[in-house]
Amino acid sequence: MPEFSVATFNLCQFCTPGERWFQDGDSIGYDPEAWAKKCDFIRQALDRMQADIVGFQEVFSPDAFRVLMTEAGYPHVAIPDTPPRRADASGTLVAPVNALVSRHPILSAGRLDPPTHLWSAGLLAEDFHFRRGVVEARIAIPGLSRPLLVLVCHLKSPGVGIDDAAVAKSADWRGRFRSHLHQRAVLDAAQIIHRTGEAMMLHTAVMHRIDREPGLPVIVMGDLNDTPDSTTLRILTQAEPVPQIAGTVTAELPPAERAHLHDWRLYPARAAVGASSPRPRPTLAGFGKGATFDHILVGNALNGENPAALAQVTGHAVFDAHLLAGANPLETSDHAPVRATFKTVTRD
Repeated sequence: MPEFSVATFNLCQFCTPGERWFQDGDSIGYDPEAWAKKCDFIRQALDRMQADIVGFQEVFSPDAFRVLMTEAGYPHVAIPDTPPRRADASGTLVAPVNALVSRHPILSAGRLDPPTHLWSAGLLAEDFHFRRGVVEARIAIPGLSRPLLVLVCHLKSPGVGIDDAAVAKSADWRGRFRSHLHQRAVLDAAQIIHRTGEAMMLHTAVMHRIDREPGLPVIVMGDLNDTPDSTTLRILTQAEPVPQIAGTVTAELPPAERAHLHDWRLYPARAAVGASSPRPRPTLAGFGKGATFDHILVGNALNGENPAALAQVTGHAVFDAHLLAGANPLETSDHAPVRATFKTVTRD
């Protein structure tokens, strides 16, 4: 049966020499030597993974990215957004964008619109948005009976930046510690609220598409900036048990009715293949021993436990040799690419 594979790859600031971006308040850019090393690393990583579809994060230079991807064997490229710049004379890049490339034809691609009805529910402000636009694409996969819906995302990061100048305005050290801790509490809450809000919008968007097209094969992948056991992933996967529903014990429902529980769930690709280690391999350098922030989640149509599945996960791999070697992240990446492989299922 035909196979296909997808991968998510945070590039860590793909920005051509001569351009500059902001990082922690500083303007940063590449010199030609470091840039050449980075491009070589990306080519080698793509060659090792041999993924048919790759979702990317942290693209600052779309034109150079398109050229590199075409050279690497990916003729189909989707970059719905343009990286914003400062309005002043410097033109410094403010934020990167997401991208998707494919060996197979992209039937449609664009930026995922947030489900605005959530605003009226009062949980989100009316100007709430994805901090970095989500790529939504439909791709024709040989052997897959329906187009594959892929969402590539980069959710709000967990870091907080303390305004030291504001802290220093306090007259004594007691006041400065108070100011620092208060800032940190507010900023920590803000990043959690934004990231989980983005997760809620993503899951709602997936639900709406499956409502319109039952059995739609869906993949959500990217740098989710949170761990497998986090609230963010819990919102997205909806993996927690539902022992009772509408006053009825779920286990007592007929199997055909009980099966609807899985229609809108998302399943980690790693778990779908029965990972050999209980602890996920880190995909991000730092955070102590590292953290698993990069994920590939699949819908029920790609769930091997589903009798009506169109394909099933057959493999999951983390390409982390550069992290283990302590390589310079600007010449490689501070993230490890993650790949999932699938086998299509033929139905009579």
